[in-house]
Amino acid sequence: MTQYDQRGRSKTKEQYVRLTYAMIASPAFQSLPALAVALYVHVAGRYAGDNNGNISFSVREAAKVLGTGKATAGRMFDELVAKGFLKVTQESNFTYKQKQARRWELTQWPLRHGVAPSNDWRFWKPAEQKGVSASAVGAENRFQEGEVRC
Repeated sequence: MTQYDQRGRSKTKEQYVRLTYAMIASPAFQSLPALAVALYVHVAGRYAGDNNGNISFSVREAAKVLGTGKATAGRMFDELVAKGFLKVTQESNFTYKQKQARRWELTQWPLRHGVAPSNDWRFWKPAEQKGVSASAVGAENRFQEGEVRC
């Protein structure tokens, strides 16, 4: 059973990742692949309340926690950036003497110096095709010329 101190705070020091309902219900979040959602949870798990904009997470680390290759992990980072969940604050640097992974900002949370969160994911809109649904376009691209369609 959880015990609480005089201020009503839990005495355990468990960390958790907070996903707001507004974010989960957003079109941007709904359109994310499952691996991108999993990656977001892992990156957000490194947020400690005062380190937003300085969260280190490399593509190699992402590939390891997701159980995928580096190319797939990189695409998941691209998805999260394109849909406004993450921003790159410092590019990676792998020189002979210095090895540094990218630094990330979670757009849902404020930055260290009191800068309000940008919540860029709220402004993402799906691209619309004129008169053709996205699923129909995807189906057309799956078949090569001369293939038999069932």
